[in-house]
Amino acid sequence: MEFKQLQRYMAIVDHGSFLKAAKALGISQQALSASIRTLEREIGVTILDRGPGGVTRPTPYGRILLRHARAQEAARLRALRELHALRDARGGAVSMGIGESFASEIIATAVSRFHEARPDIKISLIEGYSEDLLEKLRRGQIDFLAGSIGFDVETDDLVQMTFYSRQDVVVARRGHPLADMENPELDQLAHYTWLVPASRPSDKEAILNAFA
Repeated sequence: MEFKQLQRYMAIVDHGSFLKAAKALGISQQALSASIRTLEREIGVTILDRGPGGVTRPTPYGRILLRHARAQEAARLRALRELHALRDARGGAVSMGIGESFASEIIATAVSRFHEARPDIKISLIEGYSEDLLEKLRRGQIDFLAGSIGFDVETDDLVQMTFYSRQDVVVARRGHPLADMENPELDQLAHYTWLVPASRPSDKEAILNAFA
């Protein structure tokens, strides 16, 4: 059973006769009749009653087939609409990773403007550590990442763009020998113990690179 056969069958039902349906489809009445005979032979039942004056109506079998044919036609049209919407950037979905230190006001503004321009596109925001999100990006689980990566990740499959830079600060407890120093140099900081989140290896790498 081919979908073209179902489309021709629906045309006959909609127009009420082979003659009118053939004209609407732009084919000969003989070709249309042959197509329906082939369809009836394949499914093993009669789907059309041919009455006097060329009037044609679906049989009980034909009404069942018509219901499924209509559903297939509706599904085809829905698929085309979604595909064309995605092609024309009117629909679809975008998954965006948000790193722990990326400015939230930038994300909020970007999402708001994007939604105004493309209201039919679904936007998913996934928060997490930038390193974890980078792996999701490489695996194709998100479309792009806005985060803080302390190293160059530009490769053949990824492109890195800098939106803004930020400054890190050194935090010490009250009473610490460094607490009263206004502008300590790196050589004055090198001999102290540093605490870095284990889940942020890029922070440790940035500190090591600074001292190196």
